[in-house]
Amino acid sequence: MSNPSIITLFLNPYNRDRYKAGILVEYNVPIRFVAESLGASIAYNGDSKEVIVKQGQLDIVDPNPLAKDNMQVGSLILTKEGAQTKVAGVFKIPRNAQIGANLVFLNSKGEQTGFVTFNDSFDAGTHNFELLGDGDFMNYASTTLHVGYFNGWLDSGNRPPN
Repeated sequence: MSNPSIITLFLNPYNRDRYKAGILVEYNVPIRFVAESLGASIAYNGDSKEVIVKQGQLDIVDPNPLAKDNMQVGSLILTKEGAQTKVAGVFKIPRNAQIGANLVFLNSKGEQTGFVTFNDSFDAGTHNFELLGDGDFMNYASTTLHVGYFNGWLDSGNRPPN
């Protein structure tokens, strides 16, 4: 190859190694499969040609005591998709469930800058997700999880702030 493309791989974004794609032909691995099998989240940033793999604690929970043991979220990776922000991550639930929940992103003043919504049926266990939210909330300061629906349990007051 006269001009091999360069891909940057971030692992828990501390280890950064550059690989020339042409050199690794005989060592190709399905990185998405490997990362997700190990419980990590993975995302690709097309602008910077970076593959980001992150594995961490699932430490984002709903502060409501009735909801907090039902869903845990973590290992978040945010990338831009045009006018939207793509959020990749991992969540865990203790049993099969129909879920309606919002993951809300806040700036340093506690103001909402964006959110993504979970709204589907899931089997018990750990799951990877990719969700799109409107706007740019890449530089968020904190997140909150608001579970509004979990297998028939409905909390209409448990919604993201406006």
